[in-house]
Amino acid sequence: MTTHFYGTPGSESGDKIFASSVKFLSDDWIVFAQPVVVDNDQIAYPDYLLIHPNKGVYIVEIKDWYIATAVDGRCAEVISITDKQKRIEKSPNEQANSSMYKLMNRFKKDPVLTQHEGHYKGKSAVPLTSWGCLPHIKGTQLYNLRRYWGGALLGEDDLKPAFFENSLLDYEPFFKVQLSDTQIDHIRAIVDPKHIVPG
Repeated sequence: MTTHFYGTPGSESGDKIFASSVKFLSDDWIVFAQPVVVDNDQIAYPDYLLIHPNKGVYIVEIKDWYIATAVDGRCAEVISITDKQKRIEKSPNEQANSSMYKLMNRFKKDPVLTQHEGHYKGKSAVPLTSWGCLPHIKGTQLYNLRRYWGGALLGEDDLKPAFFENSLLDYEPFFKVQLSDTQIDHIRAIVDPKHIVPG
């Protein structure tokens, strides 16, 4: 069971389901609920941010949709359990991208989190991935959404305790990584300054 959980989950149904699933992750994970990502004067509010030493950083957006039909690679026609109104929404992955790029910019300003040689010199040394989570959608509906939006999309069945961690670990980051304790401390300090380790 993960003991590295910080923040307060949102009040929506999907947030509560995700928070319950996170409790069954191994101790390798660090989880932030409702973090604030700041890059200069730009601010983003992802639902969750997860850190794993062998996988990097996952930025997760959760949606309480129970019907969703992809319109294209970025949007879907959806109905939410909260208001039952049909509308067009950006995919949760697309919304998570905003937070991901802001966080990536912060990493590139930190020498501990930056690559110092090779083709990607000056880029983030930490893989980041934007994830969508649809706790009320599964089966064919989820399969069709993944065809448009890719595999970094969790559905109802993925959040079951028996499957949740493997659903996250099956993802292969853009490049292999083994984050050091120091790098993880720096990531935590960027996500929440309360975690700054005195030098």
